[in-house]
Amino acid sequence: MGYYPQSDKTKFCQGVEMMLRVVGSTMGPGGNPVLECAGLDASYRRLIRDGKETLKLIQPNDPEMYEPIARMKDVAEAVVRRAGDATSTATIILGSAFLHIEKAIKDHPELNRSRIAFHVRQASKIALAELEKRKLQVTTSQDLENVATICAAGDREIGSVIGSMIEKIGADGTVKVEYHDKPGVEAVIVPGYKFQGGVYGIDQYNGRRGLELDNPRVVVVGDETGLVDYKMDVAPILAEAQKFGDNRPLVVFVLSAEGSARATLLRPFVNGADGNTFRAPVWLVRIGAGGVNTCADISAVTGATLFGKLNGKMISKIKDSDFGEAASIVATTESVTIVSSDDQKASVKDYVKRLEASIAEHPELEEKTRERIAAVTGGVGLIRVPASTQSSGFYYQEVVDDAWRATRAAINGGVLPGGGAALSGVAENLFSIHATAWSEEALVYDAIGHAFYGVLKTVCNNAGFEVDWGNIEFGYGKTYDIVSGEMNVSSLECGVIDSAPAIMAAVELALAELALWVNSEYLLVQKFEQ
Repeated sequence: MGYYPQSDKTKFCQGVEMMLRVVGSTMGPGGNPVLECAGLDASYRRLIRDGKETLKLIQPNDPEMYEPIARMKDVAEAVVRRAGDATSTATIILGSAFLHIEKAIKDHPELNRSRIAFHVRQASKIALAELEKRKLQVTTSQDLENVATICAAGDREIGSVIGSMIEKIGADGTVKVEYHDKPGVEAVIVPGYKFQGGVYGIDQYNGRRGLELDNPRVVVVGDETGLVDYKMDVAPILAEAQKFGDNRPLVVFVLSAEGSARATLLRPFVNGADGNTFRAPVWLVRIGAGGVNTCADISAVTGATLFGKLNGKMISKIKDSDFGEAASIVATTESVTIVSSDDQKASVKDYVKRLEASIAEHPELEEKTRERIAAVTGGVGLIRVPASTQSSGFYYQEVVDDAWRATRAAINGGVLPGGGAALSGVAENLFSIHATAWSEEALVYDAIGHAFYGVLKTVCNNAGFEVDWGNIEFGYGKTYDIVSGEMNVSSLECGVIDSAPAIMAAVELALAELALWVNSEYLLVQKFEQ
């Protein structure tokens, strides 16, 4: 272990500067993509223009430089989890303000770090309140398209597709991204079913992004006791699945799983009935509050037999015709979406007729039954993106995923003048507050104000524009249009808008981390021997 006083954290600051250079270069419509190359022969390549993904690539060898980078990555991931976008904005704010404050402390050692941290927290409250006042609501389809375009790194084609998709399936709908070998982006609505549930062990093998399986086989177990014993409940399923002789993934939907059954299925590879390793991936999916009714719905949309006491079917008697299938399954720890295959359209229609008929027999359940009908007949958005190369395919998928999450957040939380313009307006307020303030407060407001300006400055510089920073004045809802070069134009009219929840999350989390950084006298780093 080594202790490094704040007064001599040269490499710590170098790590921050590295992050600002690399992440800042990707910001805005004029940002530069980053090419990731991996493997001994650099055979794996992908093109990245997203700050969040760029952050993951920065891995310095020096532990003193790695510490700030790891902390900035944590902030960025927290912003994504909360609002889906603005990771680059959070990085610029945190890094720029920190370097500004550290330089001032070095020049004026009499400044008190605790008071500086206090004023950082106060400035955060002021900035968030000002952003709340500046929010504009998304009211038209054009607003949707504009905010989706900004969130898609300025790609108007993707923005248009996402805007129209949200209008069709709603903000709570599910979108799946697929590759195709045609130019341009296509969007279609396919039959799908979404329910509350989750995948056992998904964090262990797939991380936070979730699970996406193409063309899986499906087994549905509707017993309240679920799967308990490996030999009784799991081995028959695997024995029958092995007879297909392929490696199609297998998804087992259950109400619960315990004991040896759960322990066995949570392994990367499980043993088949004959003792050999079952090589096809097996995933265990828990059904949430819907219970047996959800099991019946899944059975209908996949064509799988529903096993359990409800219909007297025992899992020990499973045969090949009892397996269902889906075009794809998208799952997280909280929800699961099944995209139906074309072969199941007729069976879903028959199932809906039976549900409608049951309303007459049980009118007290009409509301619940109507909800089930809407769920099984609902749609899933399918966005097909061009993938002439591996790197372009990864790039499009990341852009669509991030834009979809951020646009959904903007529908509920509103939008702000984009490209850093809203933050520049807040910076003016901070500068006016510290005009009569004393030293620590003046330093903090000046540092954060310049960091807020830095977002717009970075976007403009990447686009090749020089802005007269001494004469910037933004009216309510106004911004700087990089395309036309005009100042003080309506952000909604020119389509330069950001997701308000994303920007506010970036400000809140970046300044919370900044308060911790400036209040620490020493940096503790573990140094590894070569």
